[in-house]
Amino acid sequence: ADKPVIGIDEQVDILIHNNEAAIFSRFALENIFDLNDYFTKKTQEAMGILRRSNQILNFNQFERDCLNDRTAIKRVTKIINSQNLINDFLANFSNLPRVITEAELSIELDASGMIDYRGSREERNHILSCMADRYYISLLCGKIGEDELR
Repeated sequence: ADKPVIGIDEQVDILIHNNEAAIFSRFALENIFDLNDYFTKKTQEAMGILRRSNQILNFNQFERDCLNDRTAIKRVTKIINSQNLINDFLANFSNLPRVITEAELSIELDASGMIDYRGSREERNHILSCMADRYYISLLCGKIGEDELR
């Protein structure tokens, strides 16, 4: 019943020659090797750390939203694979109110300082950007910025 399907389009994704592969599309590579399981496992690992920190209200919704968003699971995987980013985020959590104010983020905190997650994609992206430590103040002009490369 299940027959292999080959799709052909105008774009070369991978070229194999003499036991070497040149990869032109990482998205094709993710599909070919089904890296989604890896991304999901790493995201679940990160969610375990965040759950134990008890810093996000409505955590179950945050976790579910991250796991159901392909872009989010890739971002979380990159964060968990980067040395100490999650631990540094939690260790410096007291700086979060300043970051929210300075960068004008759509993250709400409750009276005790916990993130009050409401479920918007923008809010989730801002939380993940804070976890990745993407916000900075420039040395020369003292302006707030966001590192697009992290």
